[in-house]
Amino acid sequence: MTSSTLSLASCTLIALAGAASGAEFHTSLALDAAEVMRQDAAAAAQTDADALVVPAQPTSWSEGWAGSVELGLNGTTGNSERVSFRGGVSGRRQTDDYDTRLGFFFLYSRDDGDTSDNRVALDARNDWLFDDSPWRFFATLRSEYDQFQDWNTRTAFFIGPGYEFIKNDKTLLVGRVGIGGNYRTGGNDDGFTPEALIGADFEQKITERQKIFLTGEIYPNLDDGGEFRGLARGGWEILVDPDVNMTLKIGFENRYDSDPGGDAKKNDFDYYLALVWAF
Repeated sequence: MTSSTLSLASCTLIALAGAASGAEFHTSLALDAAEVMRQDAAAAAQTDADALVVPAQPTSWSEGWAGSVELGLNGTTGNSERVSFRGGVSGRRQTDDYDTRLGFFFLYSRDDGDTSDNRVALDARNDWLFDDSPWRFFATLRSEYDQFQDWNTRTAFFIGPGYEFIKNDKTLLVGRVGIGGNYRTGGNDDGFTPEALIGADFEQKITERQKIFLTGEIYPNLDDGGEFRGLARGGWEILVDPDVNMTLKIGFENRYDSDPGGDAKKNDFDYYLALVWAF
């Protein structure tokens, strides 16, 4: 074999080796790209799965509650001495099927050493929700004690349908109508009065830290046409310290009775400033 033949053979072998090496390099790149695409697809699938995860619903009535404590104190000194103390505890439990609210409230005031206001109220309400429907069904109970009314205790109960006119991340507007009545004890007009209920709840989230709310209810007397009771409550809540869930609450409550009995006035209006701690 001549030297030229050997050189040609050597060049051929080198070329074949280079081609094989290049093929392996391209194959490696293709495998790496395929692995990256596989990992990206797996990550995207996990993200979609996380987005579809629905929070677990409470399995017991004692689970899933959010609560708050409310305290307010007003005082005046000088020509008159007045001390007013209000407080309350509330809880709410929301699931796919129910919206339950409980509340306890009290108000006590003294003017120049004499008691001028002494009132306690207990509220309970449950709404039964329906899947993919703005309709709901509610039952509500309110029991009150008031030292300065023509009755000592009054308990009212109503049931009926409700309808969500607006419900989104910022706004809630729910209307409701019901049937029931109130029962009074400890006064000159003890007994039961059948009533209807027409009411609405409104909430508006202004910012991440501010919210306004308003509730209005009218209770027409079904025994005596033209007589009715009314209740309006509203306020402005401002989150002042998210670390301890402390909120400043400015609110009002107006109670009206067209026939209060005795020497009681038809209208009672309260306004207040309180601190609320959520838990």
